[in-house]
Amino acid sequence: MYFYLLSIILISCNKSDSVEDRNLSDKISGEWIEISPCEGCNTLTFSNKDTIYLKKQSDPKIYKMFYQLKSTDIIEVTRLWEIEDSKKTSSHKIENSSDNVLFLEQFMPVDYGTTGFDDITLTKSN
Repeated sequence: MYFYLLSIILISCNKSDSVEDRNLSDKISGEWIEISPCEGCNTLTFSNKDTIYLKKQSDPKIYKMFYQLKSTDIIEVTRLWEIEDSKKTSSHKIENSSDNVLFLEQFMPVDYGTTGFDDITLTKSN
C-alpha cells in the first residue's frame, strides 16, 4: 500500500512538472524582438518544440539553436554554429514576466566569434 501511494505521488509530480514546462514552452513560442541590450538588433523565433531561430538585423543568415526546458526557469541551449571552435551548450535563467516580455540571463554572445555573453530582454512581436 505504501509503495502504491508513493508511486501515485511521484507520477503526479512528474505530470505537473511537464504541464508547467509545456505551459512555458507555449508562452515563449513565437517571434521575439530584442529590446535590451540592443534594441531591434536580433529577432528570435522559438518553436513550441525545441528550436530557436536567430536573425540578426545586420546579417541575412539565420542561426539555429536547439533548446530544452530544464525547469520552469532554466533553459539549456545548444548553438549550432561554432563559438571558440566548438558548438556551445549553455544553461540560462529564463523569466517570462508577462506575455510580452522575456528575459534570458547570459544568453547572447557579444559577438558570434567571442566568448562574452550578455543578458537579453525580448518583447513579443505582434
